[in-house]
This record gives sequence, C-alpha cells and structure tokens, in this order.
Amino acid sequence: MEAWPRSSDITPASMKDSNDGSGGVPPEAPASQPVASIPVSVSLPADQGSQLPPVPPGVMKTAAAAKTGTAGVSLVPSTEPSGALAARASAVAPPPDVEAEPVPVSASPEPVSARASEPPESVPSVLQVLAPHLSEEQVAARRSDKLRGLVIIGVTFVACIFLSVWGKEKSEPEASLPPRPPTTEGLTGWPDKVDPFAAVALAREVGQRDLLRGIVAEHVATDGTVDFKDAAATVRYSFQSEPGHGPQPPRDPGKIPPRSYCGKQNVHIRRHGLVADPDVPAFPCPAKPRDSLPDPQCSTKQIWDFALSKKVPAKKGARIEYYAARSGPAYRFTVPGAHHRLTLAADCKTELKNPDALGGVP
Repeated sequence: MEAWPRSSDITPASMKDSNDGSGGVPPEAPASQPVASIPVSVSLPADQGSQLPPVPPGVMKTAAAAKTGTAGVSLVPSTEPSGALAARASAVAPPPDVEAEPVPVSASPEPVSARASEPPESVPSVLQVLAPHLSEEQVAARRSDKLRGLVIIGVTFVACIFLSVWGKEKSEPEASLPPRPPTTEGLTGWPDKVDPFAAVALAREVGQRDLLRGIVAEHVATDGTVDFKDAAATVRYSFQSEPGHGPQPPRDPGKIPPRSYCGKQNVHIRRHGLVADPDVPAFPCPAKPRDSLPDPQCSTKQIWDFALSKKVPAKKGARIEYYAARSGPAYRFTVPGAHHRLTLAADCKTELKNPDALGGVP
C-alpha cells in the first residue's frame, strides 16, 4: 500500500502550473472525468508555510459553505482554462472608473407604518371615466336605498318590541284592582228613596265584572224604595265573568290554569254610598254554564203590588231577590219574621212553585 507523501516532500517544483490548460489534473486522468474532492488535512510549520509561493489567481474556485451560507475557498484546483477565468473575472468585476453613488446619510427611510396607513390610490372605474354623471346618480340611488332600508329595519324593530309587550300582557292574567271609595254620584233619590233595580248600571261600572248573577235588596218599602238612613238597609249586586275572563288567580307565565275561574265581586249600596268588595278571582264557575241575567224587567213596586194582592201585610220592609231560577229569571219576595213567601216569574204576573222556583243569588 502506497503511503501519502508528507507535507515536507511537497515542493513548488512538484506543483504543475494550472495555466497550461490541464487545470492541475494528472496526465493519466482524462480531462472529461471530474476529479473528486478529497479532504486533506495539511499541517505545515510556520517557517515552511511562509516559504510556499503564492497561488496564482483563479486556480482555487470559491464555493458556498453548506451550513453557514458564507463563501469559502475550495481546495480543488479549477479545471477552467486561464482564458475563461480571465474573461469571467473581467465580466464580474466592476470597471475601475465607475464609482458607486454614495447613499446620502442624512436621508432617513420612510417608516413602514406610515406607508401602510396611506390609502391606496383609487383607480377610476370604466363607468366613472365614460359616464361620470351616471356614477353620481348611482351613488345617490344607493344612498337612498340604504336610508330606506335603515328606516324599514328601525320600524320593524320597534313594531316587534310593541308586539312582544302586547303579547306578554295578553298572556298574563288580568289582575284584580283595589275597590274604589264609596260614591253616591248617580244614585237617584239618595239617601231615603233609592230604587235598587234602577242602580244596576252604576253597580256594574263600579266593579270589574260584567255578568249579573243576582240582586238582593233588604228593607224594601211598599213604594219599592230603600231608605239608607236605616243601618239595616242594604242592596247587594253579584257579578261574575265568563270562564277564563276577567281577573284571574296569579300564575307563572306560560302556564295554563288548572281549571276555569269565573271569579266573583259584590257591589253594595250602604249608608255611605255605592262601594265594591274586593274581587275574588279564584271563585269557581257554576257547574252548568249560565248566561248573564238581564237587567230586571219588573220593578220593586210591581213585586210589592203582587204581594199585596196575596194578602201580605205592608207593615214591614221586604226582602226582594232577583236571581236565575230553573225556569229563568225570577223574583223572590219574603218578609223577615213572617211566613209570607212567594216567587214571581219574569212576566211579573205568574207565581212560580217548586221546583221551578229553585235557585238563589251566589
């Protein structure tokens, strides 16, 4: 096995000039075959390294470093001829008489943020170039459409809010209002000559319910009036509502009540005037639905006249009831502390007997 020559054996005479066109390649190696780069670690003493002649320019090729990205010097001799090297060097090197223009130091580069914030130059469209008046009309029409759309959206939004509030109020049960203070306004003949049947409309206005269920008048004189100077003289009007109407018991929103309520509210005429009792919203509806009683068609004077024809003494005040009997609206006449009792039909002439006279004021 042949040993590599030592560094001391290498002399300038042994190195062949690359300018002869061979590129430093041994004669036995064909010029068409590339010579592999062989890494050789050469260590020379300081005194011998200084004695080596300088390498002619262009013999060693520059190569890019693999990792650092910086230019390095290759130890492989260049295979290019001297003429090609000279031509490439003259092409790459700048002419000596041309000097690079110095960059002014005082000029400061424009900040990137400032350039980025500048709006790009608007390029006019074909329509703006050919027909600018049409472009303005289109812009005006678009603005008008936008304004019209905003108005429609705003009106729709407000309408939806009102609809939601209205739906919430309708879904919630009506609440009972506190009774009004007593009043005597509208009571004809107050206080000693009041016709109880003539004040039905006033009593309905005082309360919150509209269906009349009955009237009970105490201490009615033979002339059909009530003297409210007497503390025992009273008149009661009973009102209800249709099932599910009027004030209802409170419940959670969105829940269906377990049953239908008609409620109940009594309105009285007493010595202080016309006044309503607190409403009872949880009062149940009757087992059999009933229509509202019409306003009384007979007067209290007619009922007293019918009782007098039946030999009823006129010494005491009577109790007169207006209610829904089995046969229809009826009037019950009784004298407290006596056995005088009769029921008159709606025609004010026919006396009703049991069971047609059954019923009462709730």
